[in-house]
Amino acid sequence: MPFRKPDIHVLLYEAIPGLGARGEIVQTSLGLARNYLIPFKLGYYVPRTKGRPIIPATWERKDDLGKDDIRFVLPAFYNPAQFTMQSTAAILGGKPKTSEQIQEASALSQISVLEFKRPLIDPKGKRTFGSVTAEDIAALLRDSHGISVDKADIVITLGKIKEIGDHQVTIKTPTSSQIPMTIKVVGE
Repeated sequence: MPFRKPDIHVLLYEAIPGLGARGEIVQTSLGLARNYLIPFKLGYYVPRTKGRPIIPATWERKDDLGKDDIRFVLPAFYNPAQFTMQSTAAILGGKPKTSEQIQEASALSQISVLEFKRPLIDPKGKRTFGSVTAEDIAALLRDSHGISVDKADIVITLGKIKEIGDHQVTIKTPTSSQIPMTIKVVGE
């Protein structure tokens, strides 16, 4: 007999022809649940122990089961003693702000214009040979102002700046603020 992955139990949010009715807990293949039912919010994975689904004793099938009624299945996992403000912030990626980050954000807000020189393709035109990218802006801030900014935090509306003139960009800081900045491109 070939190896076969075990089936899992799924609580159905919608009636699925050939599988089950709405609000029913059915046994289905792992691939069907992982690739179809759960991503399209048609069902929810029900944990099990020794082949039997873990269902609270008060649970009963409901035809009006909504997608928000998942709390009837989750008590097997929920432990309120494990959740604190610090652990929740760590899970969500929120880190406490350091004084360095606050100083960098204030120094960044003091800079209003960054200037770049680029050669022109046509001396009478506006198009430049080479563009100004988020990586160029991050390098200029690091080299000339001593401020480290990740290039992913620099938002250029058009992606790259390819013409001379003034262009607006937004820089996201670690203090959750967005600082507008003017990029001035001059021709050589």
